[in-house]
Amino acid sequence: MFPFVIARVSWQGQRAGRLLPEQFVGDFRYPIDGRATFIRGLNPGDRLAVRLFDPQNNFLGYTEFVGLEEQAAVSVVLPDVPEAYGTLRTVVGEDANRDGQIDAGVPVFDFYTQVEPEGQRENTAVRFLRSADGLNRDFFNVSGLPAPAVQSEYPDELLTGLLSPVTRPVRPFRANLGTNLVAVPGRVTPVVVNPDGRSTFEVTREVLRYRRAG
Repeated sequence: MFPFVIARVSWQGQRAGRLLPEQFVGDFRYPIDGRATFIRGLNPGDRLAVRLFDPQNNFLGYTEFVGLEEQAAVSVVLPDVPEAYGTLRTVVGEDANRDGQIDAGVPVFDFYTQVEPEGQRENTAVRFLRSADGLNRDFFNVSGLPAPAVQSEYPDELLTGLLSPVTRPVRPFRANLGTNLVAVPGRVTPVVVNPDGRSTFEVTREVLRYRRAG
């Protein structure tokens, strides 16, 4: 397993029921099991996306999730076996007391995403899987999280609508995205290093900072 990964975080707010263009929040270097809290500017229904890279900036996977009514705990599980690289498990649930754990008795959204490499980086596609059929779920079994289920559980916002990632593949490096979102980590903006793996970021402040820089 890698000593650390780089998580590129982006945000899509909502206005009048429509998603706004995707905004770069930052590239963050974290040790495995590192934790980040993103506050201020996040509303229920907003989307956060995560692109993961290894220490050599190779693309490891992509996921996105939806802001909940309460504070949310989100875990992105990267398998520690090379044969499963490109597949991520995402687990999301309410964390009202902000202890970093999903509260007991609340709905849990639990799903997988899988990279389909293409010759051109901008054509790389990611599929949000409806089930774990064909996956070795043992690779994604992590202490403190529910046992991996066969069927994926998505919030309604990801299942329906024209921008549903479940009904069509996502291309995380498509040409119409901002440079910060498609560039190799560290090439356009510096990677934020957090040695303790636990940090808090104000989303709107980060977005505005990089918008000015870009």
